[in-house]
Amino acid sequence: VLAIHGSTDEASARAAYDAGMRMMLPDRPPPMQRLPNWPPKLDQALTKLDRLQPRAKEQLVQALVATISHDQRMTVPESELLRVICAALHCPLPPLY
Repeated sequence: VLAIHGSTDEASARAAYDAGMRMMLPDRPPPMQRLPNWPPKLDQALTKLDRLQPRAKEQLVQALVATISHDQRMTVPESELLRVICAALHCPLPPLY
């Protein structure tokens, strides 16, 4: 969701997705999918991800930042999604420059 909403085309979305997934699942990243009706699916995923240990949450947030920063810019949708995700995971928002 983050990669797709922060990109203007399929190729840049895939590059963003790959940048983040290399940090989380470098050996077997799942294929990128466009999710119809994604908000409730994201909510369900965040409920599960909130159960992660603090170190795993930190790694997840770092991967999300890698997804955002792959193209050296941050869009409003990317920053708002990251803010929501960090709040749902009870993690501090990392400093983004």
